[in-house]
Amino acid sequence: PSAVGPPRVVLAPSPWPSSASGSPSNWLPNSLASVPEEVRRTVGYSQDIRVRYGEVDAQEVVFNAHYLAYLDDVADTWLRGLDEGFETTGWEIMLRRADLTWHGSAGVHDVLTIDAEVVRWGTTSFDMAFEARVGDRLVLTATVYYVGVSVGDHVPIPPPAAVRAHLGG
Repeated sequence: PSAVGPPRVVLAPSPWPSSASGSPSNWLPNSLASVPEEVRRTVGYSQDIRVRYGEVDAQEVVFNAHYLAYLDDVADTWLRGLDEGFETTGWEIMLRRADLTWHGSAGVHDVLTIDAEVVRWGTTSFDMAFEARVGDRLVLTATVYYVGVSVGDHVPIPPPAAVRAHLGG
């Protein structure tokens, strides 16, 4: 596989599939199916992650729990692209829910390319969709539902304008 490169911001059209009618494919959660395509197709982010030996199980594939860590790393790295210490704004995120669907597997030394984009904005929350591939082979699709909270007491609060703009909102 190719060497793992630096994270890259993707300003191209969304990689998320849609049907011929322009509505989202059935892999999108029902809560996102009603979101207009032009809202879902915004700024995206992509990061390569090389699978390490300790991340594979006895079946010689990435142990499922590691995928959540990979997605968390992608979201965190994207946020820190705006500001390494974004928490100094008084805002941080907490995971509320995660839906993952496996389409294949990855093994030791494979390079996972994980694409991410925010597909829904609420007042204090947002949903980030992910697609993980090894080369052209789809491995995982996922949606992680985040809530923005105040640092320390974890009360839900809206994201700072700069964060929302950075994530394409």
